[in-house]
Amino acid sequence: MPVEVILPRVDMDMTTGTISKWHARDGDTVKKGAVLFEIETDKAAMEIESPADGVLKIGNAPEKAVLPIGAVVAMIFGAGEAVKELPVAPSVSVTPAKAGAQLAAKLDSRLRGNDEVGVGLRATPLARRLARESGIALV
Repeated sequence: MPVEVILPRVDMDMTTGTISKWHARDGDTVKKGAVLFEIETDKAAMEIESPADGVLKIGNAPEKAVLPIGAVVAMIFGAGEAVKELPVAPSVSVTPAKAGAQLAAKLDSRLRGNDEVGVGLRATPLARRLARESGIALV
């Protein structure tokens, strides 16, 4: 029986997540514990490991897509199992570009109100990536 690979909840208030990078490709043979993909939230970036050995079949979960928690992003088929197409993973209406614009506006307003720009400014991996993509320098 195939094993589902779901988008896990890595934070208590997390409702969506973004697959920032796939480390395995569709059709690859994976081992239990091998890193399959990286998930990015507004607070952290984490590597997600394979729950089983077998052949990986990635569903409709491309890099940078915002997906709901619990969405099946891939399946792992064991030896001798027929590899089937996966159902389409539901996407969320917030696009990375829209999220980046929202974050840029928030950062810009915070920085304008501070005379010592960048002093004590902390940023999550998601904030750093979105700032970089939006052309905002985090000083």
